Amino acid sequence: MEQKHLIIVDEQSQSATLDAIKNTLKNEGIDLVYKEINPANFQKRVGYNTSFDKISFIEELQNTPFLKKLDAFASDYNLIENELNGLDVVKIFAKNVPSYHKKILLYSAKIENVISDILLKNKDFEEQKKTLKFLSETPIEYAKNDEKLQQNLISHIKKEKDFDFERE
Repeated sequence: MEQKHLIIVDEQSQSATLDAIKNTLKNEGIDLVYKEINPANFQKRVGYNTSFDKISFIEELQNTPFLKKLDAFASDYNLIENELNGLDVVKIFAKNVPSYHKKILLYSAKIENVISDILLKNKDFEEQKKTLKFLSETPIEYAKNDEKLQQNLISHIKKEKDFDFERE
């Protein structure tokens, strides 16, 4: 049986969806190995406030046993309000897992608001240009977190990486 590997980042458990995907893929001769990472588990207390512990999150990501064999990476967009969103996760992932060359799946219940939120989040024009450049250079697929998310994840997992003469 062929193995496929997935990392999914979401502050809400996706276990039921992932188990259903695993069963669907098993019927197609694919054994799905996955890891769920909840960014809320990486918050640390600083005085009276909490903040996202990016270093611990990166360590968790890099300690994934199948990271070098990863077939799919997906993240919810709405994660920790005012601290971490899916684009932040994509940036962390891209910087710390440069060997991954497939599309990244970014999903949200309100996916239609994500692009404008990303671009208008920072009012500084130079920062907006940097964000736009990152988005144009990073293969991101956007999906709605609805009843079709399961099928989008399955397609994303099964998709072979695009051949690139520069990397091969």
